Amino acid sequence: MSMGALGVKAGVVMARSPRAERWPMSMIYGTASLLGLMLLALVEPHPLLTVLATLAYGVVVGNLMWRLRGASALIAPIALLHVAVLVSLAAIESGASMKELGMFGEPSAGGVAFAVIGVVFVLAATVATRGAISRWPSPPPGQVVRLSGPMAYLSATIVGVLVAYLFLRGAVTGFPLLSGADRFAYRAAADVIVINVLTLKYVIAGFMGAAAALAAERRCRLAHQAVFVAYLAVTFLFADKFFNILIAAIIFSAPAFMLGVHSGGRALLRLLPGAVLAVASVLAVTVYIYSGGGALSAAQTAERLLGRAAGQGQLWHVAVREHGDWLRFDAQEASKTLGSLTANPAATYALRERMGPFYFIEKHAPSAMHRSFFANSGWVTPTMVSEAYALVMFGHLGLLVIVVAMGAVLGGLIGFFRWRLLSGNPFMVLLPAAMLTQFIYGYAQGTLYSLIGLSTLKIYAAFFVVGWFSHLWLKRHAQSTGAP
Repeated sequence: MSMGALGVKAGVVMARSPRAERWPMSMIYGTASLLGLMLLALVEPHPLLTVLATLAYGVVVGNLMWRLRGASALIAPIALLHVAVLVSLAAIESGASMKELGMFGEPSAGGVAFAVIGVVFVLAATVATRGAISRWPSPPPGQVVRLSGPMAYLSATIVGVLVAYLFLRGAVTGFPLLSGADRFAYRAAADVIVINVLTLKYVIAGFMGAAAALAAERRCRLAHQAVFVAYLAVTFLFADKFFNILIAAIIFSAPAFMLGVHSGGRALLRLLPGAVLAVASVLAVTVYIYSGGGALSAAQTAERLLGRAAGQGQLWHVAVREHGDWLRFDAQEASKTLGSLTANPAATYALRERMGPFYFIEKHAPSAMHRSFFANSGWVTPTMVSEAYALVMFGHLGLLVIVVAMGAVLGGLIGFFRWRLLSGNPFMVLLPAAMLTQFIYGYAQGTLYSLIGLSTLKIYAAFFVVGWFSHLWLKRHAQSTGAP
């Protein structure tokens, strides 16, 4: 591969010293507002307080992420999950039906509390990201290697072949979105290539985003972008969730912002029209699906959408309502969590022992839904479980400790991702991208084994080997061609 030492502003992510920064007044007001809303919610809970807390969360987290610059793109997926839960909690606290748990919501301080916990998480992730970036070495400014020549298209070629294979398989078997087939049932019968290409969406996003950002030529970047858009379009035909597609797009853009290929508000404005068009298109298709292909009335469609929205925050709402201890320790659930780290397969262990989401299903879900989960071997589970499950095990104070720890882990992974990106080899990004993927899955499902279980470590080992083999091959090629 022909590589040239073309300049990249390696320090763009953390250009300013933290000591020289001051908190803007909007951030101070947002933090004070959150604390005030928390006190009001404890005295007289109301859905409006959750709505206001969501706005305050946006102000505070927006300021924190803005100060991280490019690295904040990898915090954005978790922040979006937080916002989805807060919107869900506002609906639940207004009396929405939580059909999956067979109960109705009621006013609670849980919505405002979740906003506070979300801010604590992002703050911990921000501090940890800064620490990781300052500790892990990176090449001096102007020394980040850019990729050029025919081999710079290698990653786009690999993913392009996978996209073509995915499309052809869908054309033969029928795309779940078009045929109306259940996407989980389809994947259960799909071949190993289809399953992995669909499941490793965030890894592919990070890999392709790194290759595009490191490309020396604009046409090479455009080729990677075109292949990735085609990949997202095909996965959408396989009925992949809108949220998964949105997060994948964010991860793809992260390397470009980290390296300064896109920087500042002008870059965001250039990306805004395409982002709005993509979101509007996916939302339109989502409404069409929930309307039963246009067969249901507007009121019935809205009811189904509201019920789906309520699913994001239902476990947290129930956990807050039934577990108000400031400090507790559920030894049984904690022991199960540790046991899952060595179980093989861990997902089957979690299902059998009623861990994570299955803890709440066992306790609250109607029998019909319970049978559905067993029939799908655990593929279909509620999301946003970590905070609720930690509250059940450790109480409110213990939850704060867990949230800070999770934020610190995310910050470390972001620093690791950036360090490997600055190596100039997109294959070296595969490992940190896989770790970030497993973190997101584990965070959403409340499963520690997703991040550090034995079966997960095998995945990490595979990507580690691929990354270092590519590193050795590129080094040997550079020596044989005399390239720098």
